[in-house]
Amino acid sequence: MQDQIHRELILPADPQTVWEKSFGSLEALATWFLPVLEGTLNPGETLTFDCGEQVAQARIIEVSPPHKLVWQGHSGGAFKLTDFPESQMTTDTFLLEPHPEGTKLTVIESGFSNIPEPRASAAFKDNDNGWDIVLPMIAKTYQK
Repeated sequence: MQDQIHRELILPADPQTVWEKSFGSLEALATWFLPVLEGTLNPGETLTFDCGEQVAQARIIEVSPPHKLVWQGHSGGAFKLTDFPESQMTTDTFLLEPHPEGTKLTVIESGFSNIPEPRASAAFKDNDNGWDIVLPMIAKTYQK
């Protein structure tokens, strides 16, 4: 079982602009992820995301504008933080680094080895495919 999903994307804007447009507010997150029903981008806070008829939750771990956002939650579906033990959460890390063409966005989702089977394999497969859908949504924001 692989423990980590890793993706990189080059965006044609400086890190501060990418932060403001895609990561620095609840409205920015809604442009590519999911609308936030409740929460704030403060460490220790819980974000509750609108998943249609269900909600998902994530706990904010770190916010370091304009370079890093980290949250934890249960992968593989629309789950609340209390649906499974905390030890089974994955961690999503979003890193923004200056790049000659703008900003390199690195997305790392780790901790799949902490999830019991068969949920771990299903969550990894779903999220591996999911990042391939989500990253082009982020990139679309910066197309001219």
